[in-house]
Amino acid sequence: MIPGDVTFWAVQILNGLVMSVLLMLITLGLTIIFGILLVVNFAHGSLYMWGAYVGMGVLSLTGQFWLALLVAPLVIAIVGIGIERTLIQPMRSQPVILTLLLTFGLTLVLDETARILWGSNPYSINAPDWLSGTIRIGSVVYPIYRIFVIGLGIAVALLLFLFLEKTDLGTVIRAASSDRETLEVMGVNTSRLFMLVFALGSALTALSGLVAAPMLTIYPAMGHNIIIDAFVVLVLGGLGSLRGTIVASFLVGQVQTLGAVVMPEFALVVVFAMMGLVLLVRPRGLLNLGRLDDGH
Repeated sequence: MIPGDVTFWAVQILNGLVMSVLLMLITLGLTIIFGILLVVNFAHGSLYMWGAYVGMGVLSLTGQFWLALLVAPLVIAIVGIGIERTLIQPMRSQPVILTLLLTFGLTLVLDETARILWGSNPYSINAPDWLSGTIRIGSVVYPIYRIFVIGLGIAVALLLFLFLEKTDLGTVIRAASSDRETLEVMGVNTSRLFMLVFALGSALTALSGLVAAPMLTIYPAMGHNIIIDAFVVLVLGGLGSLRGTIVASFLVGQVQTLGAVVMPEFALVVVFAMMGLVLLVRPRGLLNLGRLDDGH
């Protein structure tokens, strides 16, 4: 029987917003990497996991959550630079499917390395004291930390949008997604630009992994499920479309959360059916802003 209490549904909608924000952070990283480099990075989920592990390490050493929020994305951004320079750059002229297979293999390496370093047992971390407890919003009592996650995700998405739309570097990045040859003729070092974009995408997924950790558990394969959801969002939003990614993230987050209550057996089926329908009738995504695999 489906619950009819308004407070219950308000809590579920908030839970859906939390899920949406986590999906948005990880998929925004995927989106800008594909939009500029035309690379489908399957190892993105493993970098999400590594962000959680690195953040846990910083917290265990310092006890400072804000410091972990800064250090974990920075460390994974550096890891991303190493991946882009050593693996992605030599494959730049190859078909997209080959880089997908390469990053899938990298996923296995990163997951097994995490298992060697931290073992297979799950870890959990607590939200900082200043974000513990609950807050009352009308008749709804909800954890403060989850409200923080929603606010943080929206703030990060807004800052990323302003960076890409209002700064000179953001303008260059957007130009690279449509006409990189002209940029090279104008003297822009596109190789360094691609490295920066890959680092930024890696930092975003690390941030998502860390903020998810107090709500979930940390274990070597924690990125497997969310990367599948992230690819669903990527397709629904349109490959390379930031606006589409944001819209699709909130759609998928709510459908999964509310669907788990209304029809738990079919919630995932609905999400994948939505993706299949979009691929058939609107291959550039819900807002028709995405790119096809030929880069156009």
